[in-house]
Amino acid sequence: MKLSITIYSFNRYFREGRYSVSDFVDFAKNEGFNGVDLGYYWRDESEKVLVKEKIKRYGLLVPCYITRNDFVWLDKKRVKDEVDKVRKELDNVILFGSYCLRVFTGHLKANMDYSDVRDNIIDAFKLLVKYAEEKKVKIALENHDGIFCSYKYLLDLLEAVNSQYLRINFDIGNFLIVDEDPLVALDKLYQYIVHVHVKDFQRKDNKLIGCTLGEGIVKVREIIKGLYDKGYKNFLSIEYEGYEDNIVGIRKSLKYLRKIIGEL
Repeated sequence: MKLSITIYSFNRYFREGRYSVSDFVDFAKNEGFNGVDLGYYWRDESEKVLVKEKIKRYGLLVPCYITRNDFVWLDKKRVKDEVDKVRKELDNVILFGSYCLRVFTGHLKANMDYSDVRDNIIDAFKLLVKYAEEKKVKIALENHDGIFCSYKYLLDLLEAVNSQYLRINFDIGNFLIVDEDPLVALDKLYQYIVHVHVKDFQRKDNKLIGCTLGEGIVKVREIIKGLYDKGYKNFLSIEYEGYEDNIVGIRKSLKYLRKIIGEL
């Protein structure tokens, strides 16, 4: 299995002004990752050109480009504006030669029920996959944000949209947010998975706290073996959300993940 790291793993460094995208790419190359998932933290358009050149020089791939979005609105115009925003990111997917664009559903607002917004969400994804098909890019919907961490809601959307261009970014940890077993979710969603986020959580005071791989309650080893047994051949992307220093936690996580893969 090939290993990538999502740039969000250095969210703390970027927020504190300690890293640039170029620094992140250097780190990934030096640590022996096969790829990097880019997005979010660009200073300007010229930086993209420089980073693309560096990635090519290093022999790295960009399997997945990431963006933020929220389709969970009653106002159809607001939903359309969000679709248009995501549509623009497809150009970055093409620029870096990625095979998918990671997106979210969004989150339910106060006093909002899924049935209130289901049609708007489905319409948003139907429109988005139309644009994605023109570019021959997969939309990778992540299990993220409240009820949309649940495989049940993801399956409802996938079946309603019914497009080979809407697939899943399988985050192995986020199912715990809605008390679902990631191994059950893997069986339900495997046919749709194009990209995988690997993370771990600890439970403290009944809250889930990000941690280094292998130090939490996520069944990382079992899930990776499950993916392997099912024939998954795309990237495993570390998404570090732990409380340790980013570099320390990522290095420990990478060592743990390599050990698991080596034992398959």
